[in-house]
Amino acid sequence: MDHIKVIAEMVREAERHADDLSHDRIRAMEYYRGVMTDTPSDQGRSRMVVRVVRDHVKKVLPSLMRTILGGARVVEYQPVGEGDEAGAEQATDYVNEIVLAECEARTAIRDAVHDALLLRNGILKWWFEERRAVRISRHTGLTGDALAMLVGGDDVEVLEHSETTEAVEGQPVTLHEVKIRRVYWDRRIRVAAVPRERFLIHPDAVTLQDSLLTGEKTVLRRSDLVAMGYDPDLVDKLATADDDDYESSVRRDFVSSANEAQRANDPIDYYDIYVRVDMDGDGIAELRRMCFAGGLAEKNLLLDEECDEVQFCDLKVMAQPHQWEGISLFDDLADLQQASTVLVRQTLDNIYWQNNPQPI
Repeated sequence: MDHIKVIAEMVREAERHADDLSHDRIRAMEYYRGVMTDTPSDQGRSRMVVRVVRDHVKKVLPSLMRTILGGARVVEYQPVGEGDEAGAEQATDYVNEIVLAECEARTAIRDAVHDALLLRNGILKWWFEERRAVRISRHTGLTGDALAMLVGGDDVEVLEHSETTEAVEGQPVTLHEVKIRRVYWDRRIRVAAVPRERFLIHPDAVTLQDSLLTGEKTVLRRSDLVAMGYDPDLVDKLATADDDDYESSVRRDFVSSANEAQRANDPIDYYDIYVRVDMDGDGIAELRRMCFAGGLAEKNLLLDEECDEVQFCDLKVMAQPHQWEGISLFDDLADLQQASTVLVRQTLDNIYWQNNPQPI
């Protein structure tokens, strides 16, 4: 399909755009961690690092979190018509008391704000997750009727079963003990902060709403794709991912196993994207959600459906006119941290050599 080729090229453009900006993000994360590779120290000299960027992030982040999440209500719905008052109140209570707690939205918002302070833009993603899960449980003291109700479903497998006879009110009663394996669908609303190195946006975009392509590239296991409901035979044929991701290793310590115990644990590149493309030929580009795994060819397309909104939003500390990237604290403080580090190192070196003179 020509449309798939066009979309694949758009994804590659977004990946190249993300790679072009990765140098700035890597440098910001290194300064935050106190690893200044662009300001090396001489052999035998002070390696002191003044963590200006981290200090300011630690000062600003709590204030922002109190502003956003400090109130009793994080979200409040307003009625838009006559008679909507009760529905707006119920929606407000439901989201604040149930949804935000179940999907750990407060943690996701904190992580996104942290990314905005350090990496210019923080990305939030929300979605309805539906995946197959397995639960193993043990039950004791069951009567025959209770046992039949427990194991009667097609999704229940009995792993162990034993019987005992006890006297109840002078009558012998058979009680059962079972260990069962139940397969069920776990359905929940999810909110997460997307790491900046995994986020894809078209290079010409000014906002997420007008971007021709918005999405996320991540790595899932084969078992994750099967649990999400995709065909196991199709998933088994997908190519594995390339784990050479330096930017992710800078963000966090990453340990991978050289020997995969099972094929189900093979890593697979997974693209979850929202793209504006004219699929029906009416001259109007409609918004579609498309998911690819293991590549960007037609055979890798797992999901293709129309949708009405992009399920991403971005946070910025300071916006710049006519461009999507914002301004971070690192942009303002990088030169100050570099200069402070050099001056402190020189001061410590001078103090050391003054107190420890060396023979010539």
